[in-house]
Amino acid sequence: MTGVWHVYDGAKKEGPLSAQEVATRYAAGELGEGALAWREGWPEWRPIAAALAWLGDAAGLETETKASTPQAKSPAPVGPALLALAIIVAATACGKWLFDAQSQVIGAGSPATVVQSYRLLVAGMAAAMAGVVVPSWWLCGRVRRWRPNSLAPGLVRALLVLGATLGAIFIVLQLRLTPLVRDIANREAAQVAKVTFQPAGRWVDIQGAIGPRLTAQVSQSLRAHPDAAGIRIDSPGGMTSEALRVARIIETRGLDVRVEHECVSACIAILVSGRRRTAEWNARIALHALAPVVNTYPAFLELITQQGRGEFEGYVADHGMPKAWINEAEAIGPRQVRPTPPPDLLAVGVLTAVTRDGAPLNVDNAKWLWVEAQAGERNGVAEMLEAVRVSAPHVVRASADELYSSVGSGDPRRAGDSIRSVLGPVVDRAQTTAAAGPTYLQMESSLDQLTYLSRAGDWSACEAYLEGRLASGSGSPELKRREMIATAAMIRSAGQAGWRTIETRAEDLAAARQVASAAAQRVTALGLSSGAHGSDRGKCLAALYGLQGLDRMGAERGAAAWQALLEH
Repeated sequence: MTGVWHVYDGAKKEGPLSAQEVATRYAAGELGEGALAWREGWPEWRPIAAALAWLGDAAGLETETKASTPQAKSPAPVGPALLALAIIVAATACGKWLFDAQSQVIGAGSPATVVQSYRLLVAGMAAAMAGVVVPSWWLCGRVRRWRPNSLAPGLVRALLVLGATLGAIFIVLQLRLTPLVRDIANREAAQVAKVTFQPAGRWVDIQGAIGPRLTAQVSQSLRAHPDAAGIRIDSPGGMTSEALRVARIIETRGLDVRVEHECVSACIAILVSGRRRTAEWNARIALHALAPVVNTYPAFLELITQQGRGEFEGYVADHGMPKAWINEAEAIGPRQVRPTPPPDLLAVGVLTAVTRDGAPLNVDNAKWLWVEAQAGERNGVAEMLEAVRVSAPHVVRASADELYSSVGSGDPRRAGDSIRSVLGPVVDRAQTTAAAGPTYLQMESSLDQLTYLSRAGDWSACEAYLEGRLASGSGSPELKRREMIATAAMIRSAGQAGWRTIETRAEDLAAARQVASAAAQRVTALGLSSGAHGSDRGKCLAALYGLQGLDRMGAERGAAAWQALLEH
């Protein structure tokens, strides 16, 4: 409505001018009362005062018209908005990377370096947070100008204020944790594994806990010995971040990994990284739930532990470790370990071979050796199991899986029943096959045990002993151990004889039957019955008297007569 104006002050014409310029000049006295004004659409010039009066009325009409007429929207700030969004995304990614890097800082060097790196990381996170908040705040302002009636910018700014406040609190807490980080670094610095090169076999040996600078030590050793065949490790565990770095070096170079004694917790990552992975049959290999290296448990350490746990578990799972085993270790907690015996690791492919003194074992022998180790020296069971492994490989092949499963179940009753079911038939066969000397020793041991039980009057235990030679009872542990050692010798003798049944001479069988008849008569004279339904005491005494009679015949004849009696 204001249009283009022209003015005439009596001397000259001026224009075109805007209405604002005309009003300003009139107010300043540059245009007097005699001046004239004209605008497009007027048929004639008008006095300046009348023109300005008309202008005032027209301005009010224009304002009212603008208020009632829809206005065109200004274009959205696309370029600046895209730039701000790019800054926000980059700052977010940088902050995420810096936060993840915290899990790698502890143990990355000397305690002083660790603390300095930690502070730089915290400062970087603060800068990244500012890189998110400032552009976001500016972008909200641009949106508000573009859409004045939108509520979104206000809500976003409120969230930014809340986020910035929480972020500032987080940064302050991070800085206050610096002494704790120094303490962690000092503790981890004490864990320094010994790394040496063994020319025999071209192994790089790692012995001890996995601590800071292990990656540097291993890298230095491999550079000095480029012909190294692999890594031989003996470690109770340590820092997972350092173990993963070493594992990736091993995997990249295609090195072998061997465990001879122990590999627990973080060490597992190094084991699974090898091209060929071998372990001694009795090596202690176990999974372990990860935990912070200090008892203090602030929120950021828990987050770092979770992040490190996920990376470690993902790595070992990708290299063949069953996820179910990893979950079991996590369920047990960090105070205990989840054993993973070498035969199990061989079965699932984590190990490529199980060895004994460096020589590969088949799966059955590896399982049998493991069962022997679990039996230990208790009651001579280990000696008997060893005798079967050496002398009866056919029994090992047929029974290794069941025996390994039952002993590994942790159920003593099931394990005992399984051992008895395997060894019982072997002992019976050995008694009729072994040479006279070992057979006689086993017979004498049985006689000693029966004598001990009869003198103690423990007839129920005596009957249990007769029902199954390995059955538990209240007999003398030392006598049981001696008998099992003698039985083991008898099994070895039977194996040397090729498990061929010795043909019994008629006189040996006749002598045995005569001894057995005399023992039965003696029991009957005591008023006891030794038959199938006789008393426990009668059965035990009949066996005792019979063994005494055989013992009096001497080693050769007594053993032969006993063998003949067992065969018939």
